[in-house]
Amino acid sequence: MNFGGRNPAEDQFQIAPMIDVVFILLIWLVVGYAAQREEKNLEINLPDNASAAKPERRSAEDLLVNLDAKGRIEVERRGYTPERLEERLRKLSAFVDSPGVIIRADAECAHKHVVQVMDICERVEIRRVFFSAIAKRTPNAP
Repeated sequence: MNFGGRNPAEDQFQIAPMIDVVFILLIWLVVGYAAQREEKNLEINLPDNASAAKPERRSAEDLLVNLDAKGRIEVERRGYTPERLEERLRKLSAFVDSPGVIIRADAECAHKHVVQVMDICERVEIRRVFFSAIAKRTPNAP
């Protein structure tokens, strides 16, 4: 009997649990990235006549606001009232230094709904407001 000795199994490094943890983290990051990219409402038909449109890189602090053809507001696949959107933007501007809002309005959406979202941004003092559109293809473009 070995009362004071060390068990040789205690000195070994177990690699299998480390591999499990790495794969779980990898899956979590991939799913999180995919969910972030899919937050756009795919049923919105963006205007496709923006001849001077330039692609912009989206910041992590930017909030994507979808407006469908009837003017309904949707953020992260959830319906919002104008009051609830204003509350959400107030919370965002309290935590982020210079938050931005990207408005994805359907081509058939009435202008008054876009102006309503812009007014909400003005009330909560968000100055970085962008619009999403599809760039117009020129005849020489591939």
